[in-house]
Amino acid sequence: NIPVIGFPFKSGGSLIKYSYESNVDCVALDWTVNLSWALENINPSIAIQGNLDPSSLIPEHNPFLRENVESILKKMKDRKFIFNVGHGLTPECRIDSVKQVIEIVKEFEI
Repeated sequence: NIPVIGFPFKSGGSLIKYSYESNVDCVALDWTVNLSWALENINPSIAIQGNLDPSSLIPEHNPFLRENVESILKKMKDRKFIFNVGHGLTPECRIDSVKQVIEIVKEFEI
């Protein structure tokens, strides 16, 4: 009974079929997937993980970071959801930005 997260990177329209036929418990989305589209099309019985653009963690002071994170959280508030970046952290990502994202997520009230 171990949950499985599938990550069909850059799968485009086949993501819909994948969400219904793969038997995963959660589908991870990269940052290019529109969350409104995902909410309308991905199997509603599975969770969604993602999809913050990892490049938003590179600038020293990204004035849009909070806005971007909160936008994702607001869109996903009524869905089984795991917050994450859309394709892992790159070496250029700043640890202080990662910490900031964690705090924003923890502070967010559903």
